[in-house]
Amino acid sequence: MAPDGLESVSLARTSTQREAVYRLRYDVYMRELRKGFLSDIDHEHAWIRDPEDEQEGVSIFYTGTEEAMTGSLRLQVWDPGRIPENIFQRFSLHLFPGIDAYKVSEAARLVVRPEMRGGRLLASLALAAFEHGAANHDVFVCFLYCSPGLVRAYMRLGFRPYPGYVIPNEDGIRLPMFMVAADLEHLKAIGSPLAPIMARHFSADTMPPDMSPFLEVVSEQPYHYETHPARVWQEVRDQLQPGPGTRSPFLEGISASDAEVLCHCGFIMEIPPDKVVMREGLVERELYLVLRGEYEVRIEDKVLGVLGEGDVLGEVSFFNNPGERVATIRSLTPGRAMVLERHFLERLIPSHPELACRLLMNLGRILSRHLTMALRAYLGLE
Repeated sequence: MAPDGLESVSLARTSTQREAVYRLRYDVYMRELRKGFLSDIDHEHAWIRDPEDEQEGVSIFYTGTEEAMTGSLRLQVWDPGRIPENIFQRFSLHLFPGIDAYKVSEAARLVVRPEMRGGRLLASLALAAFEHGAANHDVFVCFLYCSPGLVRAYMRLGFRPYPGYVIPNEDGIRLPMFMVAADLEHLKAIGSPLAPIMARHFSADTMPPDMSPFLEVVSEQPYHYETHPARVWQEVRDQLQPGPGTRSPFLEGISASDAEVLCHCGFIMEIPPDKVVMREGLVERELYLVLRGEYEVRIEDKVLGVLGEGDVLGEVSFFNNPGERVATIRSLTPGRAMVLERHFLERLIPSHPELACRLLMNLGRILSRHLTMALRAYLGLE
């Protein structure tokens, strides 16, 4: 084990080590999460290797052994003024003043075996990547984009949301985040497991140049996704009016005060028009409470219906095992939705059991209504 109870992390230097990483990706993305539509899948070798893996400034980290890898993360670094245009656009880097004067890094292709999730492996990989970037490339800022289900996990490490545009891709909508490694005040305030290590790593002699213009970006509005519980509650309250006469079957019988508690379990995400929100066959468990917009529900080539304000998306995979999406949901109009974490009910049961019970009953009714809608569409009764 590494110091501070973290996992030991290695740098994939040889071709056999990198090939083991590519096989780990295949196991997680293809065999577990069923992302068979992704590009760069090599079924013959049972690996996923990206063109970026071989580019200049790329380092690939892994945990476990070459024969039994448990996790991996790729870090790519660009010199000042050399950020590719697609990266600049992806992360809305126009928001960061003078960013062309800095080296910038992106963390990508995080994969962790199921039995290792929920521990300190993610923190171990992140720390190794930051230490390597700072020591070898003078990199102090890192960007990434992630699925809605991982936003809170990255926030606990110290990554921050910012007003960048959401990122649609093959998987669905993804969200941009960034971290300044030497932002010790923030890391300590949130109790990040990286805080004590970063505090030792960044002394007066190794602190980066002034990063305050980057940090000021997080206070700008509007956000394309909102994580602050008070602002989440304000938007849910204004749009769906929890309590008597609510516009949402999910919030039926839920008091305004209990709905405010629920808002601590999720965040709000902007959804552009004509984008895949969920894809049939993927393994995901997050729920979406629609605040605005219309969403087409389709299985293969059959349109089952259109859902809108106050409805819930993703309840079937929330209940089933292993959490496979049974339909593709595409946005028809611009919209916003509150994304509820996959374990939100487990979090509510100890402290708010009556609220958890009511939400579970409401989800059951919604599931029944949606299944009836799907059956009628299948039988041509609509």
